[in-house]
Amino acid sequence: MKIYWIVSNYPHLHDVQAGIFYRIFAEELVKAGVDLTIIAPTPYAGAVLAAISPTWKKYHLSPEKEEVNGVKIIRPRYFTHPQEAYRGIPHRFILRAIKKLNLAKPDLIHGFGAYPVSYAAVEFAAHFDVPAVTTFIG
Repeated sequence: MKIYWIVSNYPHLHDVQAGIFYRIFAEELVKAGVDLTIIAPTPYAGAVLAAISPTWKKYHLSPEKEEVNGVKIIRPRYFTHPQEAYRGIPHRFILRAIKKLNLAKPDLIHGFGAYPVSYAAVEFAAHFDVPAVTTFIG
């Protein structure tokens, strides 16, 4: 089964804590034989923002593609600004960045978390006409 898992963040060398609980789930699914690709949309952060903010520096340094313990991770960059979820439409920019990846049709798309990633996941599933599920914690 081919699954795209859209999450708000995923650990990498420059931010080992980001979404650490996603990693545990993802690695176990891969061990069970699931063809899983993590899509962790990441705000585009140029050198100027990276120079003045530790948070934006982490975004800037995050690898766009990598594979860790069998888990494929893609971090498409999207346009955003500080406090995007309160003053903007980040799900639209996230969806645009994901569609630019030109990924093959999956069997299922899973949005993990609330707005904006799950909203983008549901719209991305509609693009492929495949089922979408969302998971919320808290």
